[in-house]
Amino acid sequence: MPLLRLDKVSLAFGHRALLDHVDLELYRGERVCLVGRNGEGKSSLLRIIAGEVAPDDGELWVRPAMQLAHLEQEVTLDSSDSVFDVVAGGLPQMGRLLSEYHHAAGRLEHSQADADIPISYDLGAYAAAKLSGRGTLTKATVVSTCGCTTTRPASRSGTA
Repeated sequence: MPLLRLDKVSLAFGHRALLDHVDLELYRGERVCLVGRNGEGKSSLLRIIAGEVAPDDGELWVRPAMQLAHLEQEVTLDSSDSVFDVVAGGLPQMGRLLSEYHHAAGRLEHSQADADIPISYDLGAYAAAKLSGRGTLTKATVVSTCGCTTTRPASRSGTA
């Protein structure tokens, strides 16, 4: 069963047809690359799939309970978010967890107080801890959840 299907989808702006009876099926695990010159309908096709634009003709079917997310081609500059945060924002719950994890790992990596904790965290364990309601991320939560030890790792020169 496909994840989404376009059946004879058409879209035109004025007399110029961007999509002319397009058929498309996407299945789990498939990867798609849209290539074309500017103004040929790539972004319009993605907007139809995202439900932002209705096709002039044809039908879009999206598998029930499937979540679609996309990053706008032009990101607004009024945000102080990092590129990582903007991209992660396209995945509501998991994106928030990824962003929290990314920032926490960065803080731990650059913190002198936490320099003795090796940075080898398991995102699955971290996400499981967050989703199970263990609360806010702390050094102790990361260490216990990810199975890190608090022993100082060997330095690159071979001394501890």
